[in-house]
Amino acid sequence: MTTVPDRAAIFTAAVLALVPIDEMAAVRYVHGRSLRDGGHGWSSEAELDDYVAYISSATYGAEVEAAIVGGRLLGAFIDQRLVGTAGWSSLVQGSPVARIRWCHVLPLYWRMGIGRRMLAEVEGAAEATGHTSLIARSTPNATAFFERAGYGITSYGTRLVPPERNLPVTFLRKNLRAPASATFF
Repeated sequence: MTTVPDRAAIFTAAVLALVPIDEMAAVRYVHGRSLRDGGHGWSSEAELDDYVAYISSATYGAEVEAAIVGGRLLGAFIDQRLVGTAGWSSLVQGSPVARIRWCHVLPLYWRMGIGRRMLAEVEGAAEATGHTSLIARSTPNATAFFERAGYGITSYGTRLVPPERNLPVTFLRKNLRAPASATFF
């Protein structure tokens, strides 16, 4: 009989490290599995199929590859297996706003603190480069995760995913600290 490790054991077993380029297939698997399993109830099977197909596209791959090469995609590894990712990107060079991206955890490891740990790490990395505000675009099932991390909902909308599919998303924002030029009375 095997023993299932408790949440604390899994939380501490997860090693956070930058994702190496040779893990691209694992990144796509984690993103697709997370989206597919978390998407039931907010998207149809056809919509989820299109989103997962987009994850396999060259466009998505190029964005993730740029984050990996730029050292902006963090992975959670358990026994050297990728089980989650989180990353960030600058909106525009010199902007105080960074975008949190690619926050995905394999469903087996949901609610064990791995996503929270990765999010805190990438937020710290973005802040260390001078960003004072973070934005995120989440699928409806992930909105509560970001809210628990201090993000506020700014609006609701859709994201266009090829082939011409609009999927529901929530736009969120979190201020890390006041900009240096801010004055308070």
